[in-house]
Amino acid sequence: MGMDYRVGICGVAALLVGGAALAQTARSQLGSGFQIEFGVVENVEVSRVDPTAAPGQGAAIGGMLGYAAGRGRAGRAAAGAAAGGLISNAIARNQKANAPNAYTYTIMLASGATSRVITDTGGIDVGDCVSVESGGDSMNVRRVSSAFCEDPEQAADPEITADAQEDAAACQTAKESALNATTEEQMNIAYKKVRLFCES
Repeated sequence: MGMDYRVGICGVAALLVGGAALAQTARSQLGSGFQIEFGVVENVEVSRVDPTAAPGQGAAIGGMLGYAAGRGRAGRAAAGAAAGGLISNAIARNQKANAPNAYTYTIMLASGATSRVITDTGGIDVGDCVSVESGGDSMNVRRVSSAFCEDPEQAADPEITADAQEDAAACQTAKESALNATTEEQMNIAYKKVRLFCES
């Protein structure tokens, strides 16, 4: 794109300090109870982000834009609308050509059910094992080790489940921070936190 979007030293420091705070907040949210399912990606479709478009039949909206829309329905419409443009710009800066892109993943879950999720999170391919995390206004898809899909019983181990809950809570907290951003600089840092805590 011909522009340098690297975060400066102060930005990196803020990112690391903020990340520690997010992790601590996530640990305090473990009781919030995210629904977490594992599955294998069967199909990937790429399209342009359109915040005004309704999801396809049977599809759920995840990622940062989905969270902004959900918070708007919960009474945060003004904040969600204000952050929408900043979010779209941040997504575009972190994606490849033709961004901002929306990715529709068709996932065969371990339960045998099929899930379709639309998100701004790329880098997931057909055949990847993913975690589908949902709770409140947040939905997230992240790539995980194939072991989670090869042995669903092992994935249900209490210690592994607790770790997955903590990851999901940290992701939601990062999204909330991004939704509260009011400037490009704040959003740049906040969106990097979302990528750190919501991607594989």
